[in-house]
Amino acid sequence: MSLETIEERVQRLEQLNTKQQLQIERLQAAREIENIFSRYEYYHVNEQHQKVIDMFSHKPSTTLHFGEQGYWQGPDAAKRGWSTLMGRTPQPGEMHFHPTMCPIVEVAADGKTAKGVWTTWGFETGTDRKTGKLKSQYAWGTYGVDFIKEDGVWKFWHFHIYRLASYEYNKPWTELDGWNPDPEKGETLSTEAVRMFKTDFPGVDDYPYRRDKVVVIKPDPPLPYEKWEDVLPS
Repeated sequence: MSLETIEERVQRLEQLNTKQQLQIERLQAAREIENIFSRYEYYHVNEQHQKVIDMFSHKPSTTLHFGEQGYWQGPDAAKRGWSTLMGRTPQPGEMHFHPTMCPIVEVAADGKTAKGVWTTWGFETGTDRKTGKLKSQYAWGTYGVDFIKEDGVWKFWHFHIYRLASYEYNKPWTELDGWNPDPEKGETLSTEAVRMFKTDFPGVDDYPYRRDKVVVIKPDPPLPYEKWEDVLPS
């Protein structure tokens, strides 16, 4: 058995130190990303959407996807998307609360990108635009978010809200009609929502709950990966 030379030992320890340092940095990044996402949720429910916009990347590939209502893409995707909610003034008695749960955050081995998913079970109290009365409903869904590190700061890169079910508190969700690809000809999404959400691309069926379909909860939880190219579709 050959004995390890001092040079070999030093080299091995340096490699181990580098590996452990990367592991520490990834753990720190995962914790930072969880905080970033939780801040977003607090800002969102308090109508502080300019702060939300500032958390997004300005890359041309940035996307903001509001489920079946459509999505925006481009360096100003966040500004154009969230601005649809910035024009309204909260009314007395209104309240939105979307606690997030079950976080899974995977930071790439190279430390440049990360993927995360969260579930949310929330409730909302809004004003019926037709009657002027308050109405209460539950709002369930999931988030699928990709992050990118820019100048040492983690930013939202691809932000996808998947709606699972949204229904009045005093009605069973089994009465929901589900997704309507042409909301202007139906009542699944109000014409007000169609007007408000002027997106770059139309929505897709994100499998919100409905009676006539086997429910598939999206997105898939992320798995460990080395670099962004490893998770791109082949």
